[in-house]
Amino acid sequence: MKVSETKATPPGQSPGVAPESDVAVRDIAAPDRVTTAEASQLKDSTSNGINMAAAERALRIESLTQQVRSGTYHPSVSRLAEEILAQADLDARLARGFQ
Repeated sequence: MKVSETKATPPGQSPGVAPESDVAVRDIAAPDRVTTAEASQLKDSTSNGINMAAAERALRIESLTQQVRSGTYHPSVSRLAEEILAQADLDARLARGFQ
């Protein structure tokens, strides 16, 4: 690549650095600020989600326990087979990956 135009760099300025007059006003006016408000809100939201998931899981387990005890629990045999095969496939892939 051939450069056809050249500009002289004024004394006291490094090449490739924009002069201070070219810097945007917003970069000068807005100091950096760090707040923890968003982190606190995220922590609270995550905690609430975990608690809700735990409560839903506990209800599901209680429901399944009652179904098993009453003899009304009838799992899907095909879904159970799919899950067993998927787990066996994953185990085989992991075993190959660690060799």
